[in-house]
Amino acid sequence: NSAEIMLKEVKRVFYVTPTNFMELMKGYKKILAEKKLEIGNYIDKLQNGLDKLNDAQEQVTEMTAQAETKKSDMSKKHKQCEELMLKIQNETTTADEKQAVIMEKKAQIDKEKEECDRQLKEAERELQKALPALESAKESLEGLSKQDIAEVKNYQRPPAEVEMVMNSVMVTLGHPPTWATVKKVMANPDFIGELKGLEPETISNKRLGQIEKFTREGNYSPQIIGQKSKAAGALCHWVKSTEDYVKAFRTVEPKKQKRDYTLAQLKKQEESLRELEYELKIVTDTIAEFQQKYTNVKDE
Repeated sequence: NSAEIMLKEVKRVFYVTPTNFMELMKGYKKILAEKKLEIGNYIDKLQNGLDKLNDAQEQVTEMTAQAETKKSDMSKKHKQCEELMLKIQNETTTADEKQAVIMEKKAQIDKEKEECDRQLKEAERELQKALPALESAKESLEGLSKQDIAEVKNYQRPPAEVEMVMNSVMVTLGHPPTWATVKKVMANPDFIGELKGLEPETISNKRLGQIEKFTREGNYSPQIIGQKSKAAGALCHWVKSTEDYVKAFRTVEPKKQKRDYTLAQLKKQEESLRELEYELKIVTDTIAEFQQKYTNVKDE
């Protein structure tokens, strides 16, 4: 096309000599070689890029799989954390409830113990009040001589007040309240020892009622009776003091029994309390275990 245009415009024919053709072919070969090299470089770069893309794709696929695995693991751990937290909350609630019950029981036990001790001390104070009078009456018996005893024993028809007192003595000792019994009992050389050796705690309520029939009399007084007979006055004092002691003992004994029963019940409650404390310890240990597991899962 270029040769035709040249011929038409300048009226000259374009001739290609062998030399020119050879130079053209050399130039063409050179350019071809350069282009091959350039295109080869592009191909290498492209291949390297594709290889890198393939490697990147494989890495992305692998990392995506790892991410999914980790996501699944994280989801499981998150669920575990939630479950552990729920268990911790439940166990903490249980622990709080048990702690409240324990505190309430402890307060109740302490209160009941305190009340038992208070009642017992009050009753023992009443008993201690009666004890000196009983001891004083026993001491007054020590002051009686054989003549004083013989004076009463030798009565054939004793004064009414003396007979009343001696009958009350017989009832207190557990003997029939008759003058014949009085004379027989007082004939015992250790009559005073028998009186002092009497254990007031063994006197029954029935016998105490029989004693009261005498002591309720208006003239049943050591001072009044003592004017009739020294021995009868001392024995009147002994009967009255023994009666007062027995009544005080009757007040103390039920309270002692109540205290013993209450303490036995409190002991059972304390055993129950120890069981609750042990259960609380188990719950507390469980909470600590869950909290450690929660921390471990959270840190993973």
